[in-house]
Amino acid sequence: MLNDLLMLVATYLNLEDVSSYIDAVNTDEEVGDAPKDLTLLIRLANLTLKTITADYMPLYTEEQVYSDGDCQINYSGFSKTPIKIKSVSYLDGISATFRCFPSYVKVGYPNKKYLVKYAYAPEELTDLDDELEKPFGLSAQTIAFGICFEYYIANELYAEADMFEERFKQAILKDINSTRIKEVPKRGWV
Repeated sequence: MLNDLLMLVATYLNLEDVSSYIDAVNTDEEVGDAPKDLTLLIRLANLTLKTITADYMPLYTEEQVYSDGDCQINYSGFSKTPIKIKSVSYLDGISATFRCFPSYVKVGYPNKKYLVKYAYAPEELTDLDDELEKPFGLSAQTIAFGICFEYYIANELYAEADMFEERFKQAILKDINSTRIKEVPKRGWV
């Protein structure tokens, strides 16, 4: 959840007012106005997640959609907003030819059902109780490092930003590589 992520970020940034506010919200205590840094952190969390999913670890989904009479599948017909179309196939699994345009995908047959696999951006986070939608293998610590980097850039603290940028880059590489690492089976003769 977003509140857990922002609690981690507040700890890294030493933002006591944000930490105590999130604690109060989590324990259903009476809370006053939200700290101004909390709104900024929520915006930076959205920015960081969109950057990660656009540049490093995309979120993918598959969906069955119909083409219209002009052999087009409009992006507005998808349940999520596509960033990149990865594949289009017929329902029997055979690949279909397609071509992407700014507002639709052009396919070969009109009024036919297709299975489309595409990358999309995560939903906008607005509330502390919002659930994070993150790629498989991505850790909360990696996202927190990215938010801290953005926070220091926004506050023009470039030395601190450089430190968190390096941590973020190392963490994202670790997360990407950990999803790809396969274990070699043990051999009986070794």
